[in-house]
Amino acid sequence: ARAGVDYDLDKRTRLSAEARYNDMRYDSEAGSAYEGKTPGGAPSVRYQRLSDGGMRRSVAGVTGDLRRKLAGDDHEFTLHAGVERTRNRQTSFAEAFNQLPSISDTVESVRIGDELVQTRLKAEYKRPLPDGAKLVAGYELQIDDNDYDNYGARGPKGGALSVDPSLSNRFQYDQAVHAVYATYSRPMGDWTVMPGLRIEEVTVDTNQITSRLKDGYDYLRAYPSLHVQYRVDDLRQVNASYSRRIQRPTAQDLNPYRIYQDPYSYRQGDPRLKPQVTDAFEVAYQVRKGFNYYLGTLYWREARDGVTDVVRDIGDGVLLTTKANLAKSRSGGLELVANARLSPKLSYTISGNTAWTEIGATDLGFPEKRSTWTVSG
Repeated sequence: ARAGVDYDLDKRTRLSAEARYNDMRYDSEAGSAYEGKTPGGAPSVRYQRLSDGGMRRSVAGVTGDLRRKLAGDDHEFTLHAGVERTRNRQTSFAEAFNQLPSISDTVESVRIGDELVQTRLKAEYKRPLPDGAKLVAGYELQIDDNDYDNYGARGPKGGALSVDPSLSNRFQYDQAVHAVYATYSRPMGDWTVMPGLRIEEVTVDTNQITSRLKDGYDYLRAYPSLHVQYRVDDLRQVNASYSRRIQRPTAQDLNPYRIYQDPYSYRQGDPRLKPQVTDAFEVAYQVRKGFNYYLGTLYWREARDGVTDVVRDIGDGVLLTTKANLAKSRSGGLELVANARLSPKLSYTISGNTAWTEIGATDLGFPEKRSTWTVSG
């Protein structure tokens, strides 16, 4: 469901408001089989697991906007504010039958709940400048409040279930991002140049309530960008760009509680994970003639602190999957796209990508780098 209203205070000022709600439910049935062997190849562990589950997800939000047109074309001020709440509820009932090393039949009852309240505020100013230049500047605030509440109980089939600490925990994660940004665009003959800069101050607070572990950190970083376009003629143009991007870890990546997944698999997050930062470079050559369109793009990306999985054997064949930051990774490649018409009724689209990727995990004790080529189309 969605409802919105616009109200014009005058010819230059508009107020807008919107409310929305979405609800989804589904049921599931799942089954898995597991077998572990000794170094000599003899089966040492064997079990089967069947589960029935259900999930409900709801999203509700309200937003408000103010737009004020100022003197001149494309000269305006906008203000946006919104609050959105997302709720997830999952339940499952599983039965596990162990054949090795001993015969037993157990059941699990699990209830997982999480809630995210996201608040946003954005103010933006657009202004045309002499000689066809344009300026866009603004401030943006995003606050994320996450609350995870998990409960699980286990016991023998037909018997009483007791709370399992490995299935029950509560975790809260709060993040606030303050950002100021500006981009400047100016044509100069056949050239168009657009530099930009975004500065972010981020505060992160985590609270593993069950374990009584609190943590937090903050950082201030700048993310520059530069886009350049050259018009060869009416059909061809060359684009070049540089940008620094950020990819933050998810809330569950930061949860330090050791969580049960099956008798031989656990997972655990790290509240001190850093966000991944990527420097991306691209050069593209484009040809467009009517319906026909051809594009070739060379790209190169260098990233640091990428979030990755680390799997460890913690004894008796049990594997623990944790999160860690990679030292560095690099990738580059060539992407080709063609979209053309063969006849008035027949057209085609074809694309291909050849890429090279290298990762380094010196921080995790691996002195050698690994690399590979991939081809797709």
